[in-house]
Amino acid sequence: MYHQKLDTNNIVLRNITQFYSTAIDLDDILHFVGYNDGSGIYYTYYDGSSWSIPDTIDQVEVFVCQPSIICDLNNVLHVAFSSNNGIYYLNNSGGEWSVPELATEGSIFPNIVADENGGAHIAYTYDTGGLFYTNNVNGNWISELIAITGSNDAAHVESKIALDPKSNTVNIVYVAENNNVMLAQTSDYKRKRYRYHIYVNFSGGNRSQR
Repeated sequence: MYHQKLDTNNIVLRNITQFYSTAIDLDDILHFVGYNDGSGIYYTYYDGSSWSIPDTIDQVEVFVCQPSIICDLNNVLHVAFSSNNGIYYLNNSGGEWSVPELATEGSIFPNIVADENGGAHIAYTYDTGGLFYTNNVNGNWISELIAITGSNDAAHVESKIALDPKSNTVNIVYVAENNNVMLAQTSDYKRKRYRYHIYVNFSGGNRSQR
């Protein structure tokens, strides 16, 4: 088996905390956003030979953290990050980063995906507890409670979101109050049908819960 030697000396940014996210675009360019302690949310990209000069993209005068980035099918980048105000969202559809808009208040740990039409979908945790989902498909951010997650420790506040482009199904994996790993799904976000929950059973088999 052939193993490629990795270059472990390629420094992206200095003084970045554990909060960062990456995405690959349609041209195989690697995009990176990270929280620089005390300096905000930084963005840079790697074109295969070198990293671009990092830019600060949060543009808000409050504490920011926990960025998440995704590239859609139109090669547009979408970013969400948390702040003292809540979760902000921005994109580069106009060729430059847009002014961040407040998607929801009092929220932390956003995780973002984008659909075929450039709509953004974000899973996040409210700072007092509870897993939520929001999107801007119809122009406005509409948030819905997914589940009560209980403890606000790291295992319960962070979720992962994925979008099935064929069925328009939004999938959110999270740790429930009883410490079970759960999958929350929407049947079709375009039709706004109700979501349901399924236990993720790594030993085989699923047990559904409405």
